[in-house]
Amino acid sequence: VVAMRKLFRRAREHLETYFGQDGDPTESLSRYQARVEARRHGNMEEVRQLWTGIMSRHGKEAEYWMEYSQLERYFGDLEKCRKLLQRAVNSASDDPEKVCQALLQFEREEGTLESFESALSRCETQLSRVQERREKAAEKEAQKKEQKKEEKKQKKKNLKQQQTKSNKPKEATASPSKQQQQQQQQTKKKKRAPD
Repeated sequence: VVAMRKLFRRAREHLETYFGQDGDPTESLSRYQARVEARRHGNMEEVRQLWTGIMSRHGKEAEYWMEYSQLERYFGDLEKCRKLLQRAVNSASDDPEKVCQALLQFEREEGTLESFESALSRCETQLSRVQERREKAAEKEAQKKEQKKEEKKQKKKNLKQQQTKSNKPKEATASPSKQQQQQQQQTKKKKRAPD
């Protein structure tokens, strides 16, 4: 057991040393070690310690909360599993519906009527907040699109004005127009004609 833990630790250190955070972005090695610790050795304290590290980097992702709570539920303490799921409802932002569904299912199977009603209330409140955030984000996105559309429209208008200005005939200063030539000829004739 001790040798296995050292091996896992050395493997994590190696990945971090040579690859940094990109070495194991999904924490697959730590997650695997946590499963081994729970299933083979029943050492939930080690599992919790590993998952505390994992959750410090992936606390907004429902998938991680679900896996952690499953380990706690089947190999650990039901009350700790309940608390994990309650924290997950408030923390998971990528798929809050999934986490709420898991908490409600847990309460149906393991809880009381009161704990289920409390969980239902917590989930409804959180999901309404999530819906408000999504609506605000959608409004902002729509405003950005409208602003970009207006900017494009203005650019087209400016371009058109520039093209119109450049296409206007330039006044010829060197050679007079036909009308000017005719006027000049008439003026010359009048000067030549005797009074």
